[in-house]
Amino acid sequence: MKAPVVVVGGLVLAGLVWANLRVVPAKPEQRLAGYTTSLKGRKKAQIRNATLAARALEGRVIGVGKVFSYNAVVSANDNDSGYVPAPVSVEGTMVPALGGGVCQTSTTLYNAALLAGLTVVERHPHTVAPKYVPPGRDAAVAWPGVDLRLKNPYAFPVRLQASVRGERLCVEVWAAQGLPRAVTLESRVLSVQEPGHERVPGRRRASQGTPGLRVATYRTQGATRERLSDDTYATLNAVNSD
Repeated sequence: MKAPVVVVGGLVLAGLVWANLRVVPAKPEQRLAGYTTSLKGRKKAQIRNATLAARALEGRVIGVGKVFSYNAVVSANDNDSGYVPAPVSVEGTMVPALGGGVCQTSTTLYNAALLAGLTVVERHPHTVAPKYVPPGRDAAVAWPGVDLRLKNPYAFPVRLQASVRGERLCVEVWAAQGLPRAVTLESRVLSVQEPGHERVPGRRRASQGTPGLRVATYRTQGATRERLSDDTYATLNAVNSD
């Protein structure tokens, strides 16, 4: 006498058993936050470098409790990564440097991360406030010691999306769960130092000055308000041509 064949939730065909497997679809990701800056007016080399940096960020996952290092991922000081010399601001003077323009990508990431509620481990302001973001919300990077580092405080991983479309650079933060608390950012100008004027012999082009600023930036998450930074930006005098 053959032993009875018992199939629970399956099919028997030609002596083979197929279980009736129920496929559970993956939970769709939700956009925690995003931020966009304009590339209008930037040099082609700066846009190239900013785009390469965005590609390096695309799809990066920050695990639970892990710290993300922008410099470690972007590696803009590596000649083999495709980065080219482009203008960077050094004490208000534009000079060519390898990877010039990647600070706009780090700044865009910084703002997306702030709005997504990520923890800021390390962040540095520029010497002079850049024009593509409100003062107090920039994130300068330089190799090897000036980095942007972010920590994932959530009990689930987060994933970065970054892209350049036309003249817009966008970074978004996605996760399997939504933002637990509403996030708002606020920057307060604490003081302003107006630029002076100077004449440089032989200078053919005039340049407008840039006021010096002291700016405090705050983040509110639900009922919690934190002071993120207190930044001082240098004053650049206006230069008159002959």
